[in-house]
Amino acid sequence: MNNNGNINDGKKVDEHSSSIDAPHTKGVPRPSTGNTVKGGGNSFDPKNTILNKNDVNRLQQALSKKNEPLTNNQNNQSENEKKEERDQQEQPKKEGLVKEGAKTAVTQAGGTAITAASGGLIPKPISDMFASKLSRPFIKMLKYQMLMFALPILLLLIVIIPVIIAGSSSSSKSSGKKEEVNNTPSGSYCTGDPIQATELKGISREKCIELFGPMAQSEYVRTGVLASVTLGQIIVEANCGDSDVARGANNLFGIKYAGPGTPKDGWDGKSYYNYVSPKTGKTTKYKKYANVNDGIINHSALLTNGSYNKDGVLVKQTTYMEQLKALQGGVTGEKPRSPDSYYCQGDGCSGNNGMDYVNAVAKVIEQNNLTKWDVKTAPNLACAPINADWKLRTVAPTKSDKAFDYLKKTNVGQCVWYAQGRAVEILQELMKNGKIDKSTGEKAIKRLGQIQANAEGWYRGAKGKFKRSTNIKDVKAGSIIVWGGGSTMCTPRCGHVAMVESVTDKEVIVTDGWADDGDKNNKGKSCPKTWNCIQFRTRTMSLEQFYKYAKKESGEKTFTGYIYFLELDD
Repeated sequence: MNNNGNINDGKKVDEHSSSIDAPHTKGVPRPSTGNTVKGGGNSFDPKNTILNKNDVNRLQQALSKKNEPLTNNQNNQSENEKKEERDQQEQPKKEGLVKEGAKTAVTQAGGTAITAASGGLIPKPISDMFASKLSRPFIKMLKYQMLMFALPILLLLIVIIPVIIAGSSSSSKSSGKKEEVNNTPSGSYCTGDPIQATELKGISREKCIELFGPMAQSEYVRTGVLASVTLGQIIVEANCGDSDVARGANNLFGIKYAGPGTPKDGWDGKSYYNYVSPKTGKTTKYKKYANVNDGIINHSALLTNGSYNKDGVLVKQTTYMEQLKALQGGVTGEKPRSPDSYYCQGDGCSGNNGMDYVNAVAKVIEQNNLTKWDVKTAPNLACAPINADWKLRTVAPTKSDKAFDYLKKTNVGQCVWYAQGRAVEILQELMKNGKIDKSTGEKAIKRLGQIQANAEGWYRGAKGKFKRSTNIKDVKAGSIIVWGGGSTMCTPRCGHVAMVESVTDKEVIVTDGWADDGDKNNKGKSCPKTWNCIQFRTRTMSLEQFYKYAKKESGEKTFTGYIYFLELDD
């Protein structure tokens, strides 16, 4: 909590007929008015008709001939009726396919055009929806074979409307009118869906960390405020959002209102929430945010732009203890600040030279392994951790990630340890979600444990166990990429392995791990007891960039092949 107040304001959170006229048969005279000829039988009834014998004979012969082709005509008619019925049954399917194909093409082309013309102002899903609705009256024209008429009009609208929208947006900006836009820094932070603190009532600690971890990690990438510090404060200050101030103001950090002159850094600068203490009756004003996402952004701004980060002192600290100290009495070696400049003041947190608050947040960080989020990964990954089939790993493994200790290896931190553990983690998730049968998953995990080699030898070790490929273009999600060469610490050279997490027609995402605890004398050594040597990174590359990377990783390591650990080689 910033300035006065208790550390914890809230409660603890421990969806035919067919009618066809028979054709007139050539050679059969049509009856004149007053004369009646009855067809459909073999006899002619000359009643009420004045005809001689020869006329009767000729008419009977003609009528006899008439009956024979009529029988054929009836058969032909029956076949024609059947064909017409089949055509009528098939027609809706054909029309449906044509309509659906046309609708899809128009929606995709129109959506892309609208997004492009608006300069990215209109997101693709919204522009696709708009183009889909716009296409409906024109698709109906297909039924009347008016496509050649409809398409030019449709294309004209697709081009003109986005230009009008873009022009309107541009004029709105130039006129200085306030727009309802996302105030999130573009390209540097992704908030996901806006969250209201009122939605967090009763949220578990585990779910809280899962929800806010990616946001805190992205802010660490953007500002340097450790994700563990942000998460620890969310838990201590607001019980993960279930506190009075959090629910009333979407304020997870107890940040006080300092007047409308505060810079607009994820906060509108005006709104505030009056909190009345049930104990003292004292009213305190706190900043009020549109959602908790904005509050997290403003928290980072406060920590990096305020006095806590004078001369960059806070973000220069690489441990949560030192960053927390920078918020209170000052970092080690710095002249202690007065209590009225502490981030958290009052009886609940200013005691022991501000260390009571530091220790309270530090304890939460340690108990919940929050340092796992202190990994600088690409911002676009931190907030989009879902692959088509499994969650994308964006943080370093910790002891709480059981899959990495499943095979009980002593090489914790090594690249082969990471790749092996990550493969086990993916297989376990796929089995849990029913994406792969249990027997296949367990067999794959067992085979992973049977590969005993340095990274360079992993491709050979996977022979007969998993499908493989030496074609660099055969990259797949769910494969381990192997390189030879590199460090001479091993015989032959150590090589390297990494996990291919995701592959699309535009980009490839790779994660890997290695051992380095910062000790020059211990460089490359594993750390099975402490796990403090684990290094981790993610890489998002275009296909062109990936092929260059795969061909030659880190200069000396050269491509060997892919191991597809989701495909058994039986």
